[in-house]
Amino acid sequence: MRPKSLREAGSDDNKADEATTTVAAETTAAPATTAKAKAHWTYEGEEGPENWDKLDPAYVTCADGSAQTPIDIVTPAEADLANPVIAYTAGSAAVTNNGHTVQLSAAEGSKITVDGAEATTEIDWAAMLPSNLETYRYAGSLTTPPCTEGVTGLLLENPVELSAAQIKAFEAAYSGNARPVQPLNDREVKADNSADK
Repeated sequence: MRPKSLREAGSDDNKADEATTTVAAETTAAPATTAKAKAHWTYEGEEGPENWDKLDPAYVTCADGSAQTPIDIVTPAEADLANPVIAYTAGSAAVTNNGHTVQLSAAEGSKITVDGAEATTEIDWAAMLPSNLETYRYAGSLTTPPCTEGVTGLLLENPVELSAAQIKAFEAAYSGNARPVQPLNDREVKADNSADK
């Protein structure tokens, strides 16, 4: 069975059954830019993804980048990869409604280790991770402006399931909050074939 792209995972046909959680970790090789959002952006219309690069010069990577996210995973290369190690620090998490989605930020000191590289965690709103952490991995970007590249994209092979009520509540607050699928270009997508490593 072919995995769903991040866009497909949020499509109307799939929402009632499951949603996919993504975990993104900025690697040490990531650019040191932390550009503040200057221009208002949305997911549709004149301020939508097809125009993000025109809203602010800091958003040019949204159109000109070569490793943008989300992608459609069609034929990943099998690889013997170590599963991510996620270490949460005890403490309260910050829940932020940023106007586009709900962000859950783990307590200070929390980190994720992927292929030996440690990074602080940025966890999608549905941070209920399954016990099997096999992933698809690829070079990616932030999915919102400024679309910074240098991010390692991790897509769990086993989706996190949400109830229809949970999905309906999220949709009531955030309708249409997904960036369109981006070109793969010359990137390789690896599929973890090493259960419980």
